[in-house]
Amino acid sequence: SIVAFNETTMFAVNATKRKLEATLNKLTTLMQQTKENSIQSAPCFEKMQQQEGEITFCSSLDAIPSIYSRSISKSLPDSVSLKDILVAGDLRFEKGKITLLFEYFSTNKEVEALFKQVGKRAESIDSNLLSYFPASTLLFFTVGVNGEESYAEMLKNEEVTKQIPEELATEIKELFSSVDGDISAGLLNASMKTNSYLLCAEVNDGDALKAFYEKIKELSTKESKNITLLEENEYQYKERWGKKIYFGVKDERFYATNDEQVYKDFGKPIEESIEESSYASNMDGKNAFCVVNFETIREQPIYTMISKLSGKKYRPHFEVASNIVRIEAFIEEKGIIETNIILKNKDENSLKQIVGFVRQATGM
Repeated sequence: SIVAFNETTMFAVNATKRKLEATLNKLTTLMQQTKENSIQSAPCFEKMQQQEGEITFCSSLDAIPSIYSRSISKSLPDSVSLKDILVAGDLRFEKGKITLLFEYFSTNKEVEALFKQVGKRAESIDSNLLSYFPASTLLFFTVGVNGEESYAEMLKNEEVTKQIPEELATEIKELFSSVDGDISAGLLNASMKTNSYLLCAEVNDGDALKAFYEKIKELSTKESKNITLLEENEYQYKERWGKKIYFGVKDERFYATNDEQVYKDFGKPIEESIEESSYASNMDGKNAFCVVNFETIREQPIYTMISKLSGKKYRPHFEVASNIVRIEAFIEEKGIIETNIILKNKDENSLKQIVGFVRQATGM
């Protein structure tokens, strides 16, 4: 390895003996590089310099692993490259909280136009669906949506249009267009045998689902035989392995769940819902919000079992997890994405706490 430095810069490079001379020459060139020819003049670096956290970063999306970048590339116009989409942000260690802030931007006018289109489709969360989810929900996500505009934008993607059966195109369009407001989803509990979830959406036309069901039955496909009408605008879909999904529209709320009891109780008052949670007010003014509730996750038997069987190698991970209250992630109206890790101890610096957790778990 080579360490090279001057008054303002230090390089640490791993180099083999065979490439030692070439590496030294490269480092010498980098040390003598002018500002105009360096990353310092790049728009991404300039944006990074504006960030305020202890750790700042910048990158383009082509730097992310291909397993993630492939799906992103498919959703972009052919004229847009992942290199054109830049991200800059920072990591902050505050009292009782670790915060990651970042935003997407571009010097490509076509990409900037795409960002503006996405921004126009985004709507603020109105929090009208929080009362349908218990405060003990393990994982919760909600987003403000204009269904009609979102569906029109989806149709611009060939990969999406290929998946829409022509004979159901009208009904699917009306179904999506009926969504107007929040879409919320939650993982209610988890076990080795099954997970229980609930999906809700605000809709302005309950007849759209009826029309979709009637068209499915009219086509009399193999799949349509798996859908059963239970009550007025309430249905059951039986999957291949016998699992059932209950869905329907009640009081201008679309719902879908794999839990029969949740289906039967849908719309009934919940003793303590997310609406009364400590983080409900954090959703105000956001376009999307997600929370992972570590307090309720730790109460799950499956968590206890995994933590006991994990061994010394993963003990530090569980030590850190045992001191996390929740993780929140949300999108601001300006397009800034923020993630917060909320710790139990609200008075001590979060980085100091994390170091202490790891030391305690490893015996350092």
